[in-house]
Amino acid sequence: MIEINLIKQKKALKAPVVLGIDLAKLNFKMIILAFIVNFFASDMVVDYYNKEMKKTDAIVTEVRAELNKIKREVRKNSFIKDKLNVYRKQISKLKERSEQVDKIIKQKTNPFLVLEKLAKSAPENLWFETLEIRGDGYVNLKGGANSYQEIGLFINQVGTDPFFKELLQLKSSKTIEEDASGVSIRVESFEVEGQINIYDPFNVGS
Repeated sequence: MIEINLIKQKKALKAPVVLGIDLAKLNFKMIILAFIVNFFASDMVVDYYNKEMKKTDAIVTEVRAELNKIKREVRKNSFIKDKLNVYRKQISKLKERSEQVDKIIKQKTNPFLVLEKLAKSAPENLWFETLEIRGDGYVNLKGGANSYQEIGLFINQVGTDPFFKELLQLKSSKTIEEDASGVSIRVESFEVEGQINIYDPFNVGS
């Protein structure tokens, strides 16, 4: 027995192919799920980073406020720094002077006794104008006197003590005119030099 189905069969709907992609093979449920997850996840990520940025901004604001506070304190106390610098300079000067005094004492180069000897050896009518004593013991003295005899007397008296290696040498001399209360007088200007032998002959080797 032969049966023939004369009812027209409906053909299955075939999904089109778009840009080489067969839409019939796509899992639309997974696509929709991925879209939903992506949408909400993006919002969550944005919210998270917004919160983190706010926290960071708050920390930065706090740090800046603390920095400004420190700067104000530094400005208030700047005068203390200036005073310390002044004190340091004074201490440095005092230290330098102390070292110089110690050096003089150790080397026994205190010129006090030499100056005393020069002053005591000067006759009544002889005076000093400039006196130089160098570190190497060189002495240069300029002055004036009423006569050449007083200059010679001064040189001889200075040479009687062991302060100098030898007699002071007369480097130069000349007669000049000076005004004394309207009266012109003649004086002898002189310059002598020498070399110190010892500053303190009374404490040699001590």
